[in-house]
Amino acid sequence: MNRIFLFLLGCTPFILVGQSTVSIKTYYPDTDKIKEAYAVLAEEETIKHGDYVYYFINKKIRLSGQYHMNEKDGEWAHYNDLGEIRTVEYYDKGKKTGIWLDFME
Repeated sequence: MNRIFLFLLGCTPFILVGQSTVSIKTYYPDTDKIKEAYAVLAEEETIKHGDYVYYFINKKIRLSGQYHMNEKDGEWAHYNDLGEIRTVEYYDKGKKTGIWLDFME
């Protein structure tokens, strides 16, 4: 029994290797400043899957989180233009979950 468990545990990294992704960046018009940076599925480049970051024009992070098959997943944080956290939200494959935190000024 223990050998089977150890074998399965050893195989887990290969099972967890998911879809391959491609990094996408969009820019503010007429600048070299990144507006968004995110990952999409290599086979279907319209499906966000992986890290997502949205920036203010001053290059500070405005929003960060992760997508799982085009749905928000895990912790998402909103920041003000000084880089301070405003709110934290939690998702489970697109569904709101957990306690959401609001750090209003």
